[in-house]
Amino acid sequence: MRRLSVLIPVRNQARYVELAIQSLLDQTFRDFDLLIIDDGSTDETPQILARCAARDERIKIFLRPNRGLPATRNELLQLATTPFVAWLDSDDVATPQRLEKQLDAILADDELLLLGTAMASIDADGKVIKPINTMTGARNVARGMVRGCKVAQTSCIMRREPVIALGGYRAAFTYAQDYDLFLRISERGKIDNLDFIGVHYREHGNTVTKKNNLMQNLLADLARASHARRMAGLPDRVDELTQGPDLYNEPILDEMLGDQVNIYRALDRITQGSGDPTENLRTLIDNRPSRKQRQRCQEAILGLLRKRSFDALSARALLRATSLGPSRLLRQLVSARA
Repeated sequence: MRRLSVLIPVRNQARYVELAIQSLLDQTFRDFDLLIIDDGSTDETPQILARCAARDERIKIFLRPNRGLPATRNELLQLATTPFVAWLDSDDVATPQRLEKQLDAILADDELLLLGTAMASIDADGKVIKPINTMTGARNVARGMVRGCKVAQTSCIMRREPVIALGGYRAAFTYAQDYDLFLRISERGKIDNLDFIGVHYREHGNTVTKKNNLMQNLLADLARASHARRMAGLPDRVDELTQGPDLYNEPILDEMLGDQVNIYRALDRITQGSGDPTENLRTLIDNRPSRKQRQRCQEAILGLLRKRSFDALSARALLRATSLGPSRLLRQLVSARA
């Protein structure tokens, strides 16, 4: 039995998926299975996958209708039969020694459950842009996880059985399933990163992060709130959700996020151009945004002030915008005058 399975979920990545696969076939460590689920692609991805599988017996392809990323990741975990699984996103590229270095490191530490690597960003054409700052040291990473996800899903290797025992990726976290799972893993064992560039992370306009940023930030806040409840010995209400929460009609969001969810609702209405602009503005002024919300709130406040007069609200709104980031506000004002 091979000691490692590499898992790739893919949907509509005809331009990049063959490059991702080839980067794995070029690894210095070769004793692995490559399991790929096509999650309902509507482009040429299935044909490309079939062509790749015909070239190498390690590649196993599974085609099915779209079920979403959390379900696809869980299905891949179940298909794997090895004690360790490594992941790669279908538009990224692994560097040649990635699997060898990660497997050696995780085998050397029985307490290590999850291990990522440093990364460098690349553009749509594969040109390296810059290294991505990566936190290393298990204690540092564990502390940092409370502020944000410090291990990249696309660069990680994990012990399969403990992850399955935790329930894998939860359906509620449509755009933050990795962060939620990694927080739960950090409660059971060590997580860390290798100070080694194991993945070239592709930056282009079709990434989940760019397309669904507001909901991703909300779900990250929900993952942190969930983690805090578990650490306090309280029930995790998110276990009751079987799909991504409705921003406007899910009581669990109000219970776990409090006034933060009202800010997300106001930002969503502003983005959609719906609701009463005055009430939206009042919500942004009267509630205290989280660190992740601040820049978005400032941009929304200034955008509303440019479009119409809010009389008595205007001074309070400008003060709030200033408090959320004076340097950004100054840059925007200078840019507007230029």
